[in-house]
Amino acid sequence: MIVLPQYLLPFLGCQLAICGAQNGFSGSQALLGIGDTLVGQPLRTLVAGGVAGTNMVNQVFLRTTNASNQAFLNQRNRRSCQLNADLPFPCGFLEKSYPPPKSVHKLRPGDIQVIAGLGDSISAGTGALSKTIFEVGSEFRGVAFAAGGIGTWRHYLTIPNILKQFNPYLYGFSTGITKVGRQRPEDDKKVAFNLAISGSESDDVIKQAHRLVEKMFNDPKINAHKDWKMITIFIGHNDICGHACEGFKFYEDKEVSFKSFRRNMQRVLDILHKDLPRTFVNLIPAGNLGEFLDIGSKPLACQAIHQFICPCLFDDKFTSTLSRFRLRTFLQSYLWAIQDLVSSGRYDTREDFTVVIQPATVNAKIPRTRRNDVDLNYLAPDCFHWSQKLHSNAARALWNNLLEPIGMKSTDFVKDSVAFLCPTEEFPYLATSQNNAYSGGSDESHPVEQLSNDFVEMMSQRENQNRAQMPFVVKPKIVRLRD
Repeated sequence: MIVLPQYLLPFLGCQLAICGAQNGFSGSQALLGIGDTLVGQPLRTLVAGGVAGTNMVNQVFLRTTNASNQAFLNQRNRRSCQLNADLPFPCGFLEKSYPPPKSVHKLRPGDIQVIAGLGDSISAGTGALSKTIFEVGSEFRGVAFAAGGIGTWRHYLTIPNILKQFNPYLYGFSTGITKVGRQRPEDDKKVAFNLAISGSESDDVIKQAHRLVEKMFNDPKINAHKDWKMITIFIGHNDICGHACEGFKFYEDKEVSFKSFRRNMQRVLDILHKDLPRTFVNLIPAGNLGEFLDIGSKPLACQAIHQFICPCLFDDKFTSTLSRFRLRTFLQSYLWAIQDLVSSGRYDTREDFTVVIQPATVNAKIPRTRRNDVDLNYLAPDCFHWSQKLHSNAARALWNNLLEPIGMKSTDFVKDSVAFLCPTEEFPYLATSQNNAYSGGSDESHPVEQLSNDFVEMMSQRENQNRAQMPFVVKPKIVRLRD
């Protein structure tokens, strides 16, 4: 596995990029973003080959009056910056297997031929490219971190756009825009194999799994028996919202518990295990919903939407009576539920199928501004769903998780200083429980590849260029939430 040093490539999707037009700036305010693009803060601008200087964007966000709330929400920089067209893909070893492997434990990124996603509104890309609160009802599936494939990695960093560098014939990623709650037959091409549905809970993913199997076997463009498939499942947020309501009338007709969540996830994985050969499943734990309780000066529009999306999390009864500690208990119990399921060995009975928990969301925090407020640039205008900028961060983190050995996987996806990992000829495989040979913790097991001299020369002009490389520390086998 190759580690690109932090100071060389700290934030794919938001570096070396011309962002002015897409973010509403003009003239001298057209920013070439480096690091967090925080409106109102000094930004270092970069042109092809060097640093051009420092610009100040002196925008004042009025947070005090109701009339200013929507303007405040609209004046955000929610898109990651687009990379220069001549910037080469950072990974040098792109070779796939010849012939294709028979074992999932010998699977390289380039061997993946089909990509798919199951889950809720995050996986569907709800609100990801929304500019106003009125556009949050759109699902921007093409930029969804796990299964969106519009453009290239230079435009939108997603797992499919990364994998396309290893296999340009990758199939199944979503490319279009759909409406929340309105899946029409004519949307089938836009959706492709990203079957996530906004508002889904874990029991809804059972139906998604059945539908995915049917679509794959009925699609003449793939061979469901022979093509290697990667399926990412990201679910649990709406279950936890319901769990928080336990004992309240709002959810009295549903069973909400980590036991029911585990049971539902077992049914989902059983379907995939039984019906889909040659499959690598990523199982991503739910993110920390408590982060949304930290949003200060929350605009009124966001307050109203939060009460609708997750009423038992955002009403006074929860925040004062049920407490953040109980929410963390829910999150940990849901995490343990899937860890117990996957570690049982239930899905390790075939050489061509595996399930790997990718824990990048477990301790992730939404980036903060210099005032230590939640940075709303990383959220859609409803202050809840992910903006494209956060999808980009999540894609980089999931990609890293795919290569990181089990027991050493990162659990935070929002730090801009996190390196971008690459496979090597020595360690070319996606990490599984049975190819974990390089998990001994030795730094020598993780060779570092330097980028081209031209790129190093250009990036060396950045401030703080001497940051240390990301240390590899062996984490416990059982992933836990940080206190």
